[in-house]
Amino acid sequence: MQAFVPWRAPLQGECAICDFHGIMLSMVNHKNPARIIRSAVKRSGTVRSPGQEKQRMPCRPHCWFRSNPHVVSSSNPTRRFERILGFGLMMLFAIVTAVGNYSSASAGEPDISPQTEMSITPVKQDSSAPLPVYHIPLRVHLNESERSASAFTDILGEINNIWLSQAGICFEVQVVMNDDVKYPGFDIWFVPRINDNDSINGLYSNAHSIYVRDMPILRPATRSAQHPAARTAAHELGHALGLPHRQDSDDNLMRSKTFGWQLNKDEIAIARKAAASRAIKHTIKPICGPIQVKP
Repeated sequence: MQAFVPWRAPLQGECAICDFHGIMLSMVNHKNPARIIRSAVKRSGTVRSPGQEKQRMPCRPHCWFRSNPHVVSSSNPTRRFERILGFGLMMLFAIVTAVGNYSSASAGEPDISPQTEMSITPVKQDSSAPLPVYHIPLRVHLNESERSASAFTDILGEINNIWLSQAGICFEVQVVMNDDVKYPGFDIWFVPRINDNDSINGLYSNAHSIYVRDMPILRPATRSAQHPAARTAAHELGHALGLPHRQDSDDNLMRSKTFGWQLNKDEIAIARKAAASRAIKHTIKPICGPIQVKP
């Protein structure tokens, strides 16, 4: 459905046609009624005389009625008043409906914002995991992500599950909505795409330049992680802790592009040695700390 009748060059001194009936019908069905209204305002005040450039002037009511004679075609004043009143009520109904639709559309998936509160169930340590637990700061940058903040509740929890349960390494997560890098610890960004390349799931450059796609594409594994973004982030953090790729099994964490999440004894030893030098504290407590959300 067209929002308006096509613009025509009005007669000299006549304002452009304001097709409020078209506006009304469009606002009821359109996903962005505010855009409809803005366009209506632009069109309604456009006038042009023959041979002249477009100019701006208010679209007066008498111009609109003159351009839409069907609204006031009756010679009976009472009938004309009823038509005008009915049309006004229709416009009011359309505006109320459009505002309601707009509010409903805006109440969908929550945006990521500095005020977003995220609570993660504390990650319990596996009884067989080595001690002490090394706690490393991890700043998670969500300012470029297209996913909702609530989606990261389980993702960040699973990252710590993978590392705490096997290697006794806990990432003390702080979620931020900026690109500020701080020491010590690691910085990781979740982004829609990496280097405009859909084949790259994650990229490790250094401790403060780690990138993970919002929705990585992974191959299945016998013992599979739940969230592809969590598995990919845990993999890239493995590189940050000194681990190379290991391509001998789809079930291991350091294999490329699979859901595998397991570490072997040698990998655990290497990762713990690196973690010991980066940890802000060593503890024997069985859980990781809560996530902090700051602007």
